[in-house]
Parts: sequence; C-alpha cells; structure tokens
Amino acid sequence: MLVILSDLHLTDGTHLDTVPLDAWLWLSEQLRQLAVRASWRADDTYRPIERVDLVLLGDVLDLLNSATWLDGAARPWDDRGTGDWSRTLERIAADVLRHNESGLGLLRQLAHDGGMTVPASGESSRASDEVRVPVDVQVHYMVGDHDWPLHVEGPELRGARQRVRQAFGATRAGDEPFPHEPADCADLLTALRRHRVLARHGDRFCPLSFAGQRGQSAASDAILIQLGVRFARDAERQLAADLPVSMRAGLRELSLVRPLVLQPLWLEAEMYRCEVRPAVRDWLNRRWDELTAELLELPPLREAGRTSGPRLLDGLAAAMRCVGHGSSHRARNSLEWFRQLRGSADDSLACHAMEEQDFRNRRARHVVYGHTHQAESVPLDASCADGFVLNQIYFNAGTWRPAYRPAGGMATRTDFVVCDQLQLLVFYQGDERGGRPFETWSHWLARRPARNHQLRLDPPPAVSQVVPGSTAALPSAPHFRLPLPIAPSSSSTT
Repeated sequence: MLVILSDLHLTDGTHLDTVPLDAWLWLSEQLRQLAVRASWRADDTYRPIERVDLVLLGDVLDLLNSATWLDGAARPWDDRGTGDWSRTLERIAADVLRHNESGLGLLRQLAHDGGMTVPASGESSRASDEVRVPVDVQVHYMVGDHDWPLHVEGPELRGARQRVRQAFGATRAGDEPFPHEPADCADLLTALRRHRVLARHGDRFCPLSFAGQRGQSAASDAILIQLGVRFARDAERQLAADLPVSMRAGLRELSLVRPLVLQPLWLEAEMYRCEVRPAVRDWLNRRWDELTAELLELPPLREAGRTSGPRLLDGLAAAMRCVGHGSSHRARNSLEWFRQLRGSADDSLACHAMEEQDFRNRRARHVVYGHTHQAESVPLDASCADGFVLNQIYFNAGTWRPAYRPAGGMATRTDFVVCDQLQLLVFYQGDERGGRPFETWSHWLARRPARNHQLRLDPPPAVSQVVPGSTAALPSAPHFRLPLPIAPSSSSTT
C-alpha cells in the first residue's frame, strides 16, 4: 500500500498557524484502518499486508513562512557561505520540529517496529483476544518549494537533515540531501514503481516557484517573505490599535491565498469586510506598493526576469500592485497571466502530467503532483490492448492547510472563501483492497468565526424594495437568517 500526502506546511508558529493535533490523530487512525482494508484480497480472502510506503510529497516543513527571517541578516536567496544562511535555516527547522512534536510523535509511532499492526485473521473477535501482526511502515520525504533547502548538497544543513529524518521516522538514514525527483532516491523510486505511480511536487511547472534547479531560491520565496511576513509585521507595528483585530489575524494568512498573485485582491476584500478606516486603508495600500517595488529588485526576481524574460516581471508587477478596487475583471486578468506562466489553460497541472515520459510509455498508471493546494483527479487516458484496459489518471494531493480561493459570483469585487482542508491518496498493488488500484480521501472543514472577528454586514434592503423586473418584495433579512420552513406533514387531512 502506498499513501501520499502533500503540502502539510508545518510552521514554527511565529507567523502562520500550524497543522492541529486533531489532523494527526485522524491520519494515524485512518492509516490503520486503510491497512486492514488493504488486507482483504480480490478473491475475498484476508491476508495481512506486509508494508506501507508513506510518501510526503513536498512542502512538509514550511521553512519560509517564519518571522525569524526578519530577525536576522540572512534571507533564503543570500550567499550560503556567510554562515548566517545555514544558522537561520537550522534555527527555523528546529523550531518547526519542536512546534509540531506532538503530531510528529504520532507519525514516528507508526514507523517504529510494531507501531502499526493489523489483525492476523479477518474473522471478527474481541479486541483483547485478537492476534495482530506488524506492518512495516516506510516514510519517504520529498521536498518542494517551501522546504527546498533540505535538498541542498553540502555540510551546511547536515544537522537539520538528520533531525528532520529522525523526527519523521524517515526511511533513509544519514545526512544525504532530501530528494526532489523520484530518481534522486532508489528506495523511493522502487516504492513508486511498485505501485505504478509517478509522483513529484509540481513546483517545477511554475517559474515563480522553480528557478531551474531545486537547490536555489526562487521568486516565490521573496514574495512570501517580502509581501507576506514583512508586510504583516509592518502593519502590526505601525498601525497597532488602529488595525482591527480581525484584519491583523487575516494579514498573517496572506500566504494561504491561492494563487499568490491574487493576494492584492484578497487584501482589498479583507479591508472591506473588516471595515478598515480610510486612513488605515491608504497606509496598507501604500505600504504594499512600496514593498512590491522593492520586491522586484530582489535577486530572485532579477534572476527570474533574466531567465524567463521581462514579461514575467511586467506581469508580476501588474498583478501584485494595489489599486484599491478588487474587480472580478482584474482577477480574471491575473489568473489568465498566471495560467499562461504555468503553461496551463486552467488552474490544473493535468496538462503537464500528459507530457510525462512514464505516462506516455504506460509505465505509470497514476501521475501525482502537489503544489497547487487544489485536490483533484483527472482521467487522462484509457488504453486498450490485448483485451485489457489501462486507465491512467492524474491526481493532485491537495494540502493540509486552509486555502483562500476566489469566489466566482461577484461582478464588481472579488471575494474569497476559506476552508480547512486535509487530503490523502492511497494506491494499492496486486490484489490489495480487493483488487482496487486506488482510493482518495478529501476532508474540508468550514472555518469557525472567531468571537472578535469584525466583519462588515451591509443593512438588509427595505421590505418595499423590489428586484428589478420582478414584483416580488425582498425579505427584510438575508436568506441565511430566515427561519427554516416547517417540513410538510407525511399524513394527509381531509
């Protein structure tokens, strides 16, 4: 059995909240249940599986969303030879592991000898009398665009790599760089091919997130730190009590907006919803544009402009500026530019999956990416030969983090909807799980409004006001505040 998780974005808590312990408890319980179900075979017999491969598909530790970058002289794109670079990353990695120790402890329990067991027999019996057999759990850690320093060769982060492997109970010992591609690690490649899966993080398809090789910083690093972490801190320190509590909390979640180029529109929508006063709104807009101008002069952006051409910087400058009016027209323009940048007609990376060599030569039945935070499954092909059908499907493993996504129903302003998310993908080999090749799990949990959350609520329309072209009067309250209608009775009267 192969299980894939992506984009956990575990943080150190200095800027962005981390994954709650409840999610880890759910994962631990779910993996044990999946192992039992996988032990039921295609011939309806029960034979315990022997192994589970757990692949963490990048952006597991979030080494960028940390206020620690603002406390020292180093940035991710700085020279590694100064010592400040490695010391900052060592500190952030250690803080992330410490901040998530409870959840990581549950994962290590599964990976240790005897940590996961399944019943020896499929016959139900009392739990106290049940004989159980161990299942070998192998943990494979791949990197993405938020934890790429763990892929850097050399001794600078040797200690950090060792501590991360120990914290996750990862399979590969030693201090070798973490893999970014399946071919970087023989054990990982073997596990994926055993299940006929090709998996990569997916950052390589976005010029903002990938600078041609994974051992160096990219433009998105600067965007996250300059317009995410730094902008939030500047606003909190300069505006203090003038900034509504709900707005202050929202600014810490700028990096959760997907895609990142919609951050200015999210900022405008959040200021509207939180009833930010005009003077404060002007300061936020002005400071955002100042930081954007500085951003375009930073080394990762200059390098991106050199390799991808001036159109990248021109398009980014147009998408990231604050204009004070978040129109749906501007959102469409930003999204269209971003999709063209990634070589896709929409928000999916499925088009790139069809270009994979393992897809074309039919070696991979399934292609899996992460990175976009948008869980999906897209049928790619159904090949027929010698009486057999090979179904090939693209999956995106989604995220374990909340994500702000633009709502499509507004004509004059772009609003955003946020949900907490948790996804995992499961692939089976041979006759596991009754011969079924895969299953997916997707969990969305709506946000609970905070007690101190200040939101704009426009007054309801007058009862006498009517919808244009209609004679029906509007209700005096929004539809979601009206009492529920009484259900019709099942019995009839005469």
